[in-house]
Amino acid sequence: MNLDEQQALLLMQEVFAHTGQDFFNLIVERLAEFFQVETCLISLRGEKDSIVSTLAMYSHGHLLDNIEYSLKGTPCEEAFEKRFTIYPKDVYKSFPDDDFLCSAQSYLGHCIRNVEDSSLGLLILVSSKPYQLCSNTEAVLRLFSQRIASELERIQNLHELKLLTSELHAAKIQAEEASRLKSVFLANMSHEIRSPMNVVLGFSELLQRQSLNEKSASYVQNICDSGNSLLGIINDILDLSKIEAGKLGLQKSEAVLKKSLVDIAKMLSQSAHDKGLDFYLDVTPGLPEYLLLDEPRLRQILVNFLGNAIKFTHTGYVKLKIYWHKLTGNAIKLVFEIQDTGIGIPEDQQKKIFAPFEQASGQYHSEYGGTGLGLAISLRLLEMMDGHVELESAVNSGSTFKLTLESVEITQKTCQDNTGVDLLNTRFQKAKILIVDDIELNRVTAAAVI
Repeated sequence: MNLDEQQALLLMQEVFAHTGQDFFNLIVERLAEFFQVETCLISLRGEKDSIVSTLAMYSHGHLLDNIEYSLKGTPCEEAFEKRFTIYPKDVYKSFPDDDFLCSAQSYLGHCIRNVEDSSLGLLILVSSKPYQLCSNTEAVLRLFSQRIASELERIQNLHELKLLTSELHAAKIQAEEASRLKSVFLANMSHEIRSPMNVVLGFSELLQRQSLNEKSASYVQNICDSGNSLLGIINDILDLSKIEAGKLGLQKSEAVLKKSLVDIAKMLSQSAHDKGLDFYLDVTPGLPEYLLLDEPRLRQILVNFLGNAIKFTHTGYVKLKIYWHKLTGNAIKLVFEIQDTGIGIPEDQQKKIFAPFEQASGQYHSEYGGTGLGLAISLRLLEMMDGHVELESAVNSGSTFKLTLESVEITQKTCQDNTGVDLLNTRFQKAKILIVDDIELNRVTAAAVI
């Protein structure tokens, strides 16, 4: 006598369409009906080999709560060893100490094994009636046991994946917190260093006003130059740490971009001319006069890129070209193109130059100086403005940086134009000035300057 294999296939199709606990519950229920037994359960090995726990248990028409029980003195112990065990009748006589089988006649147990052939648990059928073994009983139980093993492996992999994902998430949070604390530390330390540095520079400038001989004046000038260089590095570190800590925000206001561009050109063209370079400023006609943007930060970005262009160019020119496109609404797309005829950047180094403290190979610190922070800060600031940068360069063929601000709002003139005021020749009425500073040397310096 054989089990109805067609019915078994239909049962498999129904059960195998489910996953998780629904799959385990459905399989014990359907197998109990298919084999016409009162009880069907799936048991798994516990942490101790002598203890098993039920994963799903169906008995007398109901799903039951899961339990733990000992293998000792039960047919389950034998089923683990033999892979398939059957007691067609009088099983309670063979295991009188097994309370679970006190009224049972027949027992079928098939070992559930994984692909490494390690035992995971048992698929068990128990009936109060004798069971007539069919020739394909073991084959049918083996198919279901293999499917149970596959589902257990899937769940284990999913559990491990969740654990891994959770661990990665925790590590990410920890790394972000460490980075934030580092940035906070750098910001605080930069302030602590900058305060005494300002005092050094302040007193140096006061000394320059004194009648000094040529040698002493040279010493003081060296102090000022080195101090300003160090202060620039400190400010760069402070900016980078603020950006990484998320504490640097943009302050947009109405700005006259054309005037800012002319000021930048005047400031940098002298450095270019000192190296024998030409400096060009090309602004596309029709650029709106008043724009809403963070002008000081935009100036910082442009000065960084232009300063690098001048630094790494020995012959030829540096050019700043500005063009724009009208967008829908009251906004424009603004593009700054910085072109030079300098040493160029190898293709494999072009991403590296935007990383903090990095410089392209060939840009030796002893020759060019710098900390490698300028472009890193400029890129972060540009991204905060919803902008991006593109680079075209080749060794010994110069470089072109294209900085794009995707949307800049056009504004109407609302601020008072003070460009015609001669501040240097302005005379103020006598008045008292209150200097407030928590550092005494800063107060002394400020008072001396005033």
